[in-house]
Formats: sequence, C-alpha cells, structure tokens
Amino acid sequence: MAGNYFPRLIFISVFIFKLLITIVNGADIFLEWNVAINTTVHPFSEEQPHKVLVIFGYLLCLHLPSFNPPSSSSEKRDESYPLRSSDRSTFSCEECDQFHLHGRCARAPLEFSHHPLHWEHPFLVLQAGSGGSSCVLCQESGKNFIYRCPSCDFTLDFKCALLSHAQKFLEFKYNLHLHPLLFIEDHKDELKKLVCSTCEEPLLDSIYVCIDCRFYIHKKCAQLPTEINHPCHRLHPLKLESHNKSVFCKLCQAKHSGHFYCCPPCNLDIHIQCVWPHPIIENRTRHEHPFNLFWRQGSFICDACGSEGNNLSYICSICHLQVHKKCTSLPRVIKISRHNHFVFHKYLKQEAKIEKQECMICHHDVKMEYGCYCCLKDDCNYFVHVNCATEDTNLYYIVDSENPDELVEKPIESAITCVIEVNEHGDATKIEHVSHEHCLVLGDMTEDDIDKHCDGCTLSILGSFYSCLQCNFFLHKSCADIPMKKHHWFDIHLLDLETNCIFQCDICLQQCCGFVYNCDECEFSFCLKCAMIPDTLDYLSHEHPLFWDSKYKGKCNACGLGVYDGYRCKSCKYAVHFECITLPNVVRHKCDKHFLKLTYRDESDYPEQHYCDICEERRDPNKWFYCCSICDTSVHRGCVLGKYPFIKAGKTYRYEGHSHPLTFVRKKYHYLECAICGEFCEDLALECDICSYIVHWNCISPFFSLNFVSLFAHHNVDQP
Repeated sequence: MAGNYFPRLIFISVFIFKLLITIVNGADIFLEWNVAINTTVHPFSEEQPHKVLVIFGYLLCLHLPSFNPPSSSSEKRDESYPLRSSDRSTFSCEECDQFHLHGRCARAPLEFSHHPLHWEHPFLVLQAGSGGSSCVLCQESGKNFIYRCPSCDFTLDFKCALLSHAQKFLEFKYNLHLHPLLFIEDHKDELKKLVCSTCEEPLLDSIYVCIDCRFYIHKKCAQLPTEINHPCHRLHPLKLESHNKSVFCKLCQAKHSGHFYCCPPCNLDIHIQCVWPHPIIENRTRHEHPFNLFWRQGSFICDACGSEGNNLSYICSICHLQVHKKCTSLPRVIKISRHNHFVFHKYLKQEAKIEKQECMICHHDVKMEYGCYCCLKDDCNYFVHVNCATEDTNLYYIVDSENPDELVEKPIESAITCVIEVNEHGDATKIEHVSHEHCLVLGDMTEDDIDKHCDGCTLSILGSFYSCLQCNFFLHKSCADIPMKKHHWFDIHLLDLETNCIFQCDICLQQCCGFVYNCDECEFSFCLKCAMIPDTLDYLSHEHPLFWDSKYKGKCNACGLGVYDGYRCKSCKYAVHFECITLPNVVRHKCDKHFLKLTYRDESDYPEQHYCDICEERRDPNKWFYCCSICDTSVHRGCVLGKYPFIKAGKTYRYEGHSHPLTFVRKKYHYLECAICGEFCEDLALECDICSYIVHWNCISPFFSLNFVSLFAHHNVDQP
C-alpha cells in the first residue's frame, strides 16, 4: 500500500495545481466532471493489469510514464496507433516493460457515445481478435485494439476511430454514387493502403468516403469535369460515367471497372487513367530513344508486337516506330518458362532464310516485319509473339541486358557423377550416379527383366538400362542421364532433382516414388515422366504434332471427358488431357504374362469383344485402353494401373506407427488383413520383413487421396 501511495499523491498534487491555474484564468472546469478519481484495470494490457485513473472519461497510466518516445526501432511501441514524431509522450509500464501507449492512445475514451461515423449506438474498446471484423473505414483488421458497436458489430480500428472523431464531417453529393459521401480533410497516411476508386492511386490528402459501400475517392478526382472533348473522338463530347462491371477501354484495349469517359452513341469507353496519357515516355534500358505521344484517328499495327492498336500510340521518330503505350517499355531480354535459353526482343527479323515462322506458344504465324521475341542461339529456331511470351507474369522474368553477367547461361551438372567405362559408340557403359552408392552397368533388356521397374520413373524396364550388380536397383538409360537442375515450362524457376523420394506429383496428381524435380519457391513437385514431357510433341496416337494450350476447352479424345487445358492439334479438333498423354506405353499385370500395350482405338466390329478382362464390364472401343495382341486381352486403363501405379514394389518406408522399416508390396495372392482397417490387402501395401505386420498404403499415406480427380484411377471413366 505504501508503495502505491506516493505516486498517487504526486499525481493528485499536479492535478490540483493545474485545476487552480485554470480557475484563475476563468475557464469552465466543470465540463463533464462526471467521475471522481478511480483506479481500474487498463483494458489494453494483455500481459498483466495496469492501474489507471479515469478523469473526464480519459485514461492515465499510473506507472510513472516516460515522456520520450522510443529512440530506436527495436524498442517496444504502441501497436494500437502508429508512432509519429508528433507524438511527444508515451506511457510505459515499469513493472513489465511490455506495455506502451502513446499519450494520444492513453487518453482515448473507453466509449464513444456519438461517433461521427456511427451516431446510432455507442462504441466500446475491445481487444482485436474478439470477433475478427475488419475496420469499415480502412478495411484492415486491427492488431491490438478496436472500437466496436455491440449492437450491430460496426467496427473501427484505433487509428481510424481517433482520426474520424477529430473530423468535422461534411456530406457531399457525388453524381456518380448513390449515397452521400463524407469528407475527410488531410488525413495524412492512415488510409494510404487503400486506393482511390477512380484513379486507383493510394489514398492521401483529402478524400471522400462512403462507409456503406466502402467507396473512396480523392477530392481532386471527385472534381473531375463531367464532360470533355477528346482528340481521339472528335464527333461527340465524352461524358463521365461509372461502371461496376469490367468494360473494354478503347485506348489501352484492356478491361477495367470504375470511372470512364464515354460516348454512348458511338459505344466508346475510355478508362479514366487512359484519358490524358504522358506526352513523353523515356526509358533507356528498354529503348534508346524517347517515345512521343501521337493521337491517331483509327487503328494501326504496333511495330513492337505486331497486333492492332486504336487511336492512342507512341512514336519514335528516329527509329520510325509506332507502338502501343504498353509496348514502349517492353524488356529487351526475358527468360520464359517455355524455352531453355534467353529470348531477345527484335523489332525486325529480316533474314533471307526466314520467310515464315510459327509462334512456339500459340502456333500461329509470326509476322516477321513486326517485333517478336526470338532465341539468338545458332542451333535454335525459336520465335514467339510478344503477347504470348509476356501474357502470364508468373511464367517469365526480365533479364538485365545492361549486365553482361546476367546474359551468361551457366552450365548444369549431370546426375551421372562419373563415367568409368565407355564403349566404341561413345555410350557410358559403367557409371557412378548421384542416386545410388554402387556403380551402375549398362545392359539391354531380356525376358528375365520383364518384371523390373526403373527406380527413377517407376515404369517398366524397356530397352537399354543401367543396373546395380550388388542390389535391386535399375535405371532407364534416359532416366540416368538427366540434369541436376532443370527448366520446366510449367514453372519459371529452376527445379532441383531429388532421388529416392515418396511424394505427390502436382501435375498428374499421382503419388510416386523415385526421382522428383522440386521448386522450393512454388512448393511444386514434378515426377520424372511429367518433368520430361515437352510442351510440343509428336504422339503416336495422332498424325499431327500436338502442343500445350492452356486456354483450350473441348473434349479429350483419350477418355472422353472435358478438357479445360491440354495438348491439342492445330490442324484438327484432336485434344488430349495432360494426364492421358503421360500414360505409360506398356504395363504389366497379373492377368497376362506379356506386356499390355496402350491402344488408342479398338478396330474390332464385334460388340461382345468390347469388355474389360479384369472387371468384366463394358469398354468403349473409341477410348484408350491396354491390350495384349498375343493373348487378345483388353482392359480398362484404371483396372490395369490401379490406384497407385507409380509406387515401386520393394521400396522401403519408415512409418511412425511401427518400429521396423516397411517394404512396399503388391499382393497377387494370399491376401492378408490390414492392421488398421481390417480389410484384405489386395492393392499396394506395406509389409514388415521382421514381424507379420501389414498395412494398406492408403491407410497410412501422408498425402491427400486424389483418386477422384485422377482421370485413370477408376475404370468407370472409360464407360459410355
């Protein structure tokens, strides 16, 4: 008690002294003297109670305030309101040194009875997180403390409540908005994270606000003329209108919402940001000369990208170029995910040997008299449209053409760490590989190798392959000679090779073991078969080349389901899912002693033969299936592949629910009961070599089951 008495005595003495001075000066000191001096717990503290005084409705901390703001950014600061140089005093707790308040925040009222933004009900101080509502003014969620109306959940964070409480609001009728707007004058930076509904620039200085619609507009934007004459359209004046839906801008040829200057008779709309563009654009890193604004009645062909433009253009009088506004800043060099090398922007590609070239993304003709991106490597004949190369900002990055080091493409190491022996044809016959501790020897497949699977891609061994003479390890020759880092056209980042992994491929959605290419930045994984497939290929099922089209919508010729992106033919309507085109060409199954080959159409005219020999249900002859031409065995894809076709039997796995290592097995006969679900282990399971423990992989898999997404996880997708 004695320890708390002395600070109170000092405070009361100071208060009485100020009171006497005020009386002498003739001030009315009896305004709102509704509460005597009381002690209570400060509601803003999370660590421990803090004693405060309630005087005139304000809170003053009793723990010997420090009247200097923190001197460094490392000191604790009041999170309820951002610290500014104008806040000269702060209140701090000496007992815990974990609680700090600006003087402004310490004197904030516990309750607003009639706040200018919400007259109907009172506001109460609450800790943020108790309800999770965002501030109706700045749309942010308060970090520490908020004001909330208990009747209707109307919420303001601390800074907005104090900001708007100090304002003398004036209502303003804006013709392009349904409700009256409130004027907030010179609000500094409290709302800087929001943007103006008209110009889309940050909200600074004086603004108008509609709380009901969360509509914000600069004062200067609200004063824009309602009608203008514009050089791109001399027939009629343009009127200012507001559009909630996306509208096509005549000048920039892109869709926007918000404010437009429009000519209704001519169906012409110009977005507010395009009305008065910059007269000169100069960026020496993109083009050596400045571009000057040029208004033109009618359309033109852009010299930078080869596509059409309207009215608004920029010209370089030295190079005799006319381009879109967006094309004035085209990067000179970029790296796109679709090509292994850098591609360079060229305005003209006039070479005698090149008369016609096809864009390697959309596969339409590239007009060689206009600009495009191309590879400058002597052995590369790679061209792409400017718009195709730069359409998706996630699939390209800009290379600094001024820095010579940036243009040097670094070599990538091979997964073959050492070549020990080479034959007369130059093939490495004995190697050391990053994935295995023993040497690997090259050989050709024989009948004894029919049940072997590659440890890289997990598919059946075919043709030449490497094997370990000391253990059961095999690699296709093509799977052994792969890079440690790889570009993939699905991802702009360089992928890293990892071996001996159990993972889920983010492309085919299958759970796999073996080699994987990972993108750490995107947290994306590619199995080996998906990582190696190109974006353009020749496929046995079709006579024309197929290319990847992310915008294609149609029907898959392999499974009959809808295609929303996939491989398609430019010449005809043939299209295939990514999952279908990466199906194994041959597979093994206990229903036949031979390999089953992927077949694209059943030529048999006898309906009684159109059945699956595994499930004995009907099979659509126009959809892909597997068959043995020797035994005349025909099966659905899903029936022969099963649920986990890309996990190799014999791989070991550590399961936290069992003390011994487990081995992947595929039981053909003598099914045992799963230790978890009690069902027979007819599909992929894990078995303990030490004890009799066996469990379904499906019961302990750490991955979410995606069999309902996969196009070949069940045979019923092949049924009509």
